[in-house]
Amino acid sequence: MSPTGLARYATVFVLAMCCAGGAARAQAGFQAALARGIQLREAGNLTLALDALRQAVAEARSEPARTRAAAELGATLLLGGHPDQAEPLLRQAYAASSGAPRAVHALALGNLAAQRRQRVLALQWYGEARQLDPGPIGLRAGLNAAALEPAAALLDALFAQIEASGAPDAERAPLLLNLGQQALAQGAPALAQHALAQAARLLAGQAPSRLTVELLDSQAGTAELAGQLVPALAQSRQALAQLARLAPGQGELAIPLEARLGRLYRQLGQAGPSLAAYLRAAERIDAMRADIPIDLDDGSSSYRSWFEPVYLGLVDGLLAAAARDPAQAGAHLRRARDVLEALKQAELQDYLGDRCTVDEIKGDSGSLIPAASAVLYPVLLADHVELLIESADGIAVFRSGADAAQLRAAANAFAAELRSGSPAYARTARQLYDWLLRPLQGFLAANGVSTLIVVPDGALRLVPFGALHDGQRFAIEALAITTVTGMSMTNTSVPAALAGRALVAGASQFGPVVDKFAQTAVGQRFAAQLRAMAGGETRRLRAPGMARAAPDGAPLSMREALALPGVASEIDAVGRLLPGTHMLDAGFTVAAFSAAAQQGGYSIVHVASHGVFGGSGAASFVLAYDDLLTLDGLQALLRSEGVQRHPIELLTLSACETAEGDERAPLGMSGAAIKARAKSVLGALWPVEDAVAVRLMGSFYAGIGAAQLSKAQALRRAQLELIGRAESAQPWSWAPFVLIGNWL
Repeated sequence: MSPTGLARYATVFVLAMCCAGGAARAQAGFQAALARGIQLREAGNLTLALDALRQAVAEARSEPARTRAAAELGATLLLGGHPDQAEPLLRQAYAASSGAPRAVHALALGNLAAQRRQRVLALQWYGEARQLDPGPIGLRAGLNAAALEPAAALLDALFAQIEASGAPDAERAPLLLNLGQQALAQGAPALAQHALAQAARLLAGQAPSRLTVELLDSQAGTAELAGQLVPALAQSRQALAQLARLAPGQGELAIPLEARLGRLYRQLGQAGPSLAAYLRAAERIDAMRADIPIDLDDGSSSYRSWFEPVYLGLVDGLLAAAARDPAQAGAHLRRARDVLEALKQAELQDYLGDRCTVDEIKGDSGSLIPAASAVLYPVLLADHVELLIESADGIAVFRSGADAAQLRAAANAFAAELRSGSPAYARTARQLYDWLLRPLQGFLAANGVSTLIVVPDGALRLVPFGALHDGQRFAIEALAITTVTGMSMTNTSVPAALAGRALVAGASQFGPVVDKFAQTAVGQRFAAQLRAMAGGETRRLRAPGMARAAPDGAPLSMREALALPGVASEIDAVGRLLPGTHMLDAGFTVAAFSAAAQQGGYSIVHVASHGVFGGSGAASFVLAYDDLLTLDGLQALLRSEGVQRHPIELLTLSACETAEGDERAPLGMSGAAIKARAKSVLGALWPVEDAVAVRLMGSFYAGIGAAQLSKAQALRRAQLELIGRAESAQPWSWAPFVLIGNWL
């Protein structure tokens, strides 16, 4: 389903309610507010629609009128990406209705479950909607179910049902359009063309509307997929012309249309019009950014559907413009950098599932690049990779020798080799150095760079850049290398003090949290490993945050397997370096941690416990002794008034790790720092031996304390010390430690 289908569910909802006719006639103010809210929603102006529908709820004078207004408000909240607010309203309407009106609400509740990725529940609601209404509502439910279970045969059957339904043209057209879009996405172009042609026939002669614009958009997409660039261009321009004739408040329809123009013009060799189209698309996004939901109405991510293709297309055009026009190269490159920063913000918002948390920290951030430092943006484009680099003295771009697919494959291979301790890493380390760092050597030397700040993209987040190798030495031996999620999300102020009080917490053994951990997806996978080993399988046991061998023939309980015996010595060693509040094992409860955090005044928070950062903020957590500390929970605990008066300079997450092979997982560490309002976070990409972790932490804290080094330089010194010891010289021992955020 196309992301432009914002109002199609709402349109069917209104038609069904009109047909069912269940709402009692109320006073004129209520009717006017309700009608205005529905009209605004159909036009795509959700913000004003919500205001009008809230007014309708307030002015309703009868229970049926209040139920109908609440249902319309719930449907609009759902379209706007507010499922928690929508659910009680939709459930209330469902309970108070029967027949076709109840089918409408079952459909809405199915959409709500789909938005939450609750696939089985969504299919149950869609099935009920189909049983309650064999007409347009049931067919809509069937189409939504088909989107969750893609199958060409199912779409063929639905096409026949829509054609045989006898529904009016105004109700069949949006259903056929939806079906055509799904067929296109499933790689069934013949069915897509047939369904779209039927929809076009039903809409022939109608005045421009959202539906006709979406139809032209889908037809252009079909032509583009078939390689018919000129017809696709013409249909996209026709759709934009129709859109200009519609009422304001429907700007989201223009975003994919302008993005397609950008792609098509680029393929046709028209660089100027391509760049202009991407600029218009980006301007549309920027104008409505605060109102764009994280997930679109079809369940797709707005980041994946809108932000990423538009912003990357714009960056590609700006970099090409810089190459064509050396006199304006600097301006084009700086604009490209700004667009990349906006893209990084959108990606972290997508990961965390909200925009507010990221937007709040941008006001605290700076973009000043200190002397002897440079910021590197590897840009993975469709068919090539660019290396955009900026120092205090200038900005430049270099072409990598790899394309995006090669670089992603090498990055994933390198991460896997280091995690497994494979000597094959050496070849990959040299290849990645040649692709990512060797092209920059002249720039780094000319600008006297000693600290490189990397803003990684995609699979490159899994790569410890310090472990890249030039054939003679590791990159960390030449430079301090650190990471930021984006400069616009990084507070670059010099720390006031890093030798102040610290909150140090750890768990070497676990209590009630074990049962709660067992209910998580990670815990269930871990339990399966334990059962396999108890059954006689010999494999390496991987607890989150650690790796160790289970004794042969001695099954471990989950509590035993989760034990971290090295944490006790780590808390002792770190505690001697960092005065403040220290808690271990049963002393490290969520309540105790919260009470300590409320006091504030900590420059460092050090947590030594299991933790996993997965593909989303919701899949990331740390284990206290008694309960899970989610990212939202961490935010609640560490954003007290005391913490706000004395912001945390550094959050260290020792014994935590990122999910293996998940390129978004390192965003969890960034998210943890942002949620805690910490300027930087130190964590690990994969588990390491206890003794190595203790040694590195001790050296690092001594560096930022007595030696008064920057955090980046202190981490480099600690890693060089590990390289100098035979037992920890290999990169799988020292490379996983990464510093994200403020490096000063």
